[in-house]
Amino acid sequence: MGHLSIEARPEVDTAPNPCVGGARLGNVTVGLWTATEFTCPNDSVIVQREAMHGEGAHAGHVLLEWNQNGIDYVAGAHGHTSVNRELLRQVVTSITLIPPGTA
Repeated sequence: MGHLSIEARPEVDTAPNPCVGGARLGNVTVGLWTATEFTCPNDSVIVQREAMHGEGAHAGHVLLEWNQNGIDYVAGAHGHTSVNRELLRQVVTSITLIPPGTA
C-alpha cells in the first residue's frame, strides 16, 4: 500500500537535500513551478543515522521539491515508479497556494 505526502516549511528550516542519499533526477515544470525531482533510497541504518530535519520520512519515495516566496515545498509518493512520478506531477499541478490570512 502506498502513500502520498505534501509538506511546506520556511526555507530557513529546510535541510540542504530533501532526503539522505537522494539522487537528483533533474528539473520538471509542474503547473506554475519548476520543481526538482528526486528519488530517495529505501530506509537504512545510514538514513536513520544521518536524517536530522525529517529527511527520513522520504525514504523510498520519489519527490518533487520547489520554492516560492521563501517557502520550500515537497511532494512525495512512496515507490520509485513512473506512475508515482506522473501522480506527483498531476497533484502538484493541481495545488493552489493560499497565503496566510487570506482564507
